Order: sequence, then C-alpha cells, then structure tokens
Amino acid sequence: LAVVAGAALAAGSAAADDDSDDHATKLYAGVGLGVTDFSSDHEGIGYSDTPVGWQLYGGYEVREGAAIELAIERLAGIESGDLLGSGVDRLRISADHSSVTARGVFNLSLQEVLRRRQKVTVFGTVGVARLLEEKDVTELVTSRSTSVSERDTALALSAGVTFEVAGVRLRTYLQSIDRDEGDLNS
Repeated sequence: LAVVAGAALAAGSAAADDDSDDHATKLYAGVGLGVTDFSSDHEGIGYSDTPVGWQLYGGYEVREGAAIELAIERLAGIESGDLLGSGVDRLRISADHSSVTARGVFNLSLQEVLRRRQKVTVFGTVGVARLLEEKDVTELVTSRSTSVSERDTALALSAGVTFEVAGVRLRTYLQSIDRDEGDLNS
C-alpha cells in the first residue's frame, strides 16, 4: 500500500507540473453500500451468507482514464445458522469481515457515443485486497465457544458503470475477490 501511495504522489506531482493551468482537482472520494455473496469455511466446514456491507473509497486520477484508488470495506453480521460439524456436533458461526484494497481504475467515457451526450463511463479495476475475518464459533452440543481471526491477501477485480446526474457521480459495479477459503462476490 505504501508503494501505491508513493506512486500516486509521484504521479500527482508530475501531473501538476504538466497541467499547471488546470485547476480541477483530480482527487475523489465516495461511499458505497452493497450486498455480498460471502462464503468461507471453518476447519473444512463450509458456510455462507449474503450480508449488506459498506465501503469508503478515495482515489487520485493519475491521467485521463486511469486512477489509483484505496478502499476500506466492512461486512458485519455474517451468520451461518446451524451447521453439521464432525460426527453429531453442530456449529454456529458468527463473523465480521474487513478489507483494505489498493487498486488501479481504468475507465472509458461513452459520452461521444450516446445520443444525448449523457455522461456515462464504463470502468474496470484490478487490485490487491488485504482481508481480515473475525469469527466466533459455538459448538451447540457443548456450548463451547472459540474466537478465530484469519488474514488473507487476494486479487480483487471489478467492472462497472458510472453515471453523472446533476453533478454527482453514481457508480455501480460487480466485484470479485478470490480468497483461499471462498470468494467474495459483491
């Protein structure tokens, strides 16, 4: 992440030298809300849920059509329901999931192609996500409870569309993070 931030600062100072007459900021930020198809496992026992989560993101437009972005995402209230464990054991898993993602954003404006010159942009991202899953596992037969934290690093890919309405940009996209213990599709 430090390398990405350093590259953004270096690119930003180079861009500022080239575009000294341009007073428009190349920084942007946003907030997101989404639904994630979450799947994971605990000691070989798979579980899944579809929690609602939030995301904060910000970026710097390095040049037209390319930006560097940092995003923080949080999924809370992941509940497995009752799961069949080994033998006659039954488990209940409650989890929270957090991630920090550094990504490159590449976009293409469709304004010249659309009839009414609407401000619509398609984009794709590629990046690296650092993930943290904190889960509480309860064995229902014995009422024994344990807490587990797992960290992972994964490739994050997304594709989407940005619409500009009354000077506000709205974006919608599909994101996939390929983890060792299951994918996160948002």
